[in-house]
Amino acid sequence: MKHIAPAIAPDKFSWTRVVAVMKLMWPRLKNTLLVYGIVGVAATMLILVLKNTPFFASLLPFIVFIPSLLFYMAPAFVVAAMTANQFSLLPATVGEKLAALCIYGLVIFPLAVYLLPQISSSWFIFHGDNLCKYNPFVPEIINRIESWQFMLSFGSTFLPGSVCLFSAVKHPGTKWRPAVMAILVVFLLGLAGGIIGVVEAFRIGYNDAFGVRDVAQGEEFMTRLINEIIPWMWALSGGCIILTVMFVRLTYKKLAHRQL
Repeated sequence: MKHIAPAIAPDKFSWTRVVAVMKLMWPRLKNTLLVYGIVGVAATMLILVLKNTPFFASLLPFIVFIPSLLFYMAPAFVVAAMTANQFSLLPATVGEKLAALCIYGLVIFPLAVYLLPQISSSWFIFHGDNLCKYNPFVPEIINRIESWQFMLSFGSTFLPGSVCLFSAVKHPGTKWRPAVMAILVVFLLGLAGGIIGVVEAFRIGYNDAFGVRDVAQGEEFMTRLINEIIPWMWALSGGCIILTVMFVRLTYKKLAHRQL
């Protein structure tokens, strides 16, 4: 009777191997992660120092500018930790390698540079009396944003990082190209949001938009404007989340192609 060899079970996803891959990458990432942490702490300290100044609301976007850029460009540094050949030879599945890249590039590094500035700035935006005192339109904006809507909007911030991740895997050995792609996506998202705001403001009425003379009139206009913009915000955020999943999937396919 002819012997039939037993079928070999496909290699299943293992978090143990994900951790092993991350440990192999760690020696080349620890110094960069240290820099990320220092930038995050420095930005947070600057927020704490300037929080009571009347120009804090105007300065806040500039304070978190560098941490946010490093947030979006993190995958470029993570992928560059190993060469494409080294990474393809690691004894791990494509999913495990992708998980290691995503954990470092989309979670650990972003948290190191952006978590503290985001927590501190969000606290003073949503709970700080000074910011509301110097910008009377802030309370109206806060009241219109639900927690689930905020989380949906926050989820869209991973799109630049996912594009950066795909570009870094597609063009190994270069950091500037993935970084430029991330910045380009940030610019396009900001441009899209600005266009939506301007169009809706003019649609409500030119005189209403530029004829605000007091707080009450400004709050009324702001309420109307936010009511018109919010549906666009959720559509834009949902589209960003879908594109994020798509670019992560494309990254998986690119890694799988090299592993063949």
